Amino acid sequence: DAVDCPEWIVPFHVFKSLAEEYDLELVLVKNSHEFVHEYMTKPEFGELMRKLGALGDGNQGQSTLSADEWEAAYLYLSFVLRKRGESDVAGRRAVHRNKHGKMNIAKDDILYISNEV
Repeated sequence: DAVDCPEWIVPFHVFKSLAEEYDLELVLVKNSHEFVHEYMTKPEFGELMRKLGALGDGNQGQSTLSADEWEAAYLYLSFVLRKRGESDVAGRRAVHRNKHGKMNIAKDDILYISNEV
């Protein structure tokens, strides 16, 4: 089901500058089509996409997007940000799931970003 919500267009250099203000570094940026084609072929990421119900099961013709939606997805970027000072493995907090598959999130896991000075 489509979600009717506002979207904002931000020049990427402005987005990157804002991320840097919060001590986030840009690890990866790709066109959404390139990102999906690269990562859907990797089992660990394809499985995550299937669990999320994003883009179907990764097989040809099984997408949850229509042809028009997929074409429009070309206009979007996929990106990965990482908090500076954290290595790929060390320093990351593990998010554990309970037996029902729901995440246990502590209050201090939530980061509020405000443009107020």
